[in-house]
Amino acid sequence: MRLTLLLRSGRRLGWRGGSAAPAGPVGRATAVGRPSTTLAAALAQQQPPPPQGGRAHNPPPPAARVASAPLARSVGFVGCGAMGEALARGLVGAGVLSAGDITASIRTPARRAVLERFGATVVGDAISGGGAAAVAAAADVVVIGVKPGAVPAVLDALAPHLDVGRHLVVSIAAGVPLAALEGRLPAGARVARVMPNTPCLVGEGASVYAMGGAATPADADTVDALLASVGLALRLDEAQVDAATGLSGCGPAFCFLGIEALADGGVQAGLPRDMAIALAAQTMAGAARMVLESGGDGGGGGPAGAAPATPTLAHPAILRERVCSPGGATIAGVAELEAAGVRGAFGRAVVAAARRAGELAGSK
Repeated sequence: MRLTLLLRSGRRLGWRGGSAAPAGPVGRATAVGRPSTTLAAALAQQQPPPPQGGRAHNPPPPAARVASAPLARSVGFVGCGAMGEALARGLVGAGVLSAGDITASIRTPARRAVLERFGATVVGDAISGGGAAAVAAAADVVVIGVKPGAVPAVLDALAPHLDVGRHLVVSIAAGVPLAALEGRLPAGARVARVMPNTPCLVGEGASVYAMGGAATPADADTVDALLASVGLALRLDEAQVDAATGLSGCGPAFCFLGIEALADGGVQAGLPRDMAIALAAQTMAGAARMVLESGGDGGGGGPAGAAPATPTLAHPAILRERVCSPGGATIAGVAELEAAGVRGAFGRAVVAAARRAGELAGSK
């Protein structure tokens, strides 16, 4: 198992069986599930299927990649809202594709104008304007980016034009299970279900994905490359997607609430509002970066001598203890948070969000 983090410091952290990858300069400022490469190179990689059960997809060693391979693939978006646009811009910004390799089926004039300025080929509405057929004709990877309620009609419009040998269908529609996708597409359709989150819009996403029964290892590489262009990408069993939705999908809202609360405390203590928000936001971002750069100095799980199933980062409690001096200001504040039950509230929020995500998925 390998996961690579490309950090703002320019240092590369990676794990394969718990060992750190060699440090080296990098050109991106985001955390990603693997080094960026072209979709052509990603699709060209053939490897045994990765183990399931919450493990990250295991890419081949960087030396085996053909990062300079000519682009032979294209991506089409059936519906391209803010999240679809973030993925498109991430692919172009990471050098995975050029804007001309992207086709988007757009319904509203405002969105058409945005995507045209970006340089993508824009076609009509997926259903009434023949957009689904146009995207299938132009693209090898078809991203379903419409609202969940519109997915059945869009898949029905796409199905007659789908070539299961050529096309990979990637859904970013929240709560739509693989079975629902596969049930409306031709037999043998290769599909993936993706749960991104809103920090993808700033290249700091935490996305998970699950692959359908007919998908190949190369398809998993392609999805990983797509998501890695806008942040961290982890492959999960579909049964774990609801839990990830509760954590990373809904988590940004919980973090925003935390930033708001910290800023309120700063104002109460005497800081101007704008300064308090800036300090609170950067403090949370910096603390998160410390966890991601910890490189496992907090120890790992599993039997002694066994390679961990997932990357091992320092436990946040260890980092917290390092800033809690005996009798100091920080431990006084932490005591207030513990007395208020903040730890349990965050945990219950994730569990409640995951449960609701499962309920919504079951209603589709």
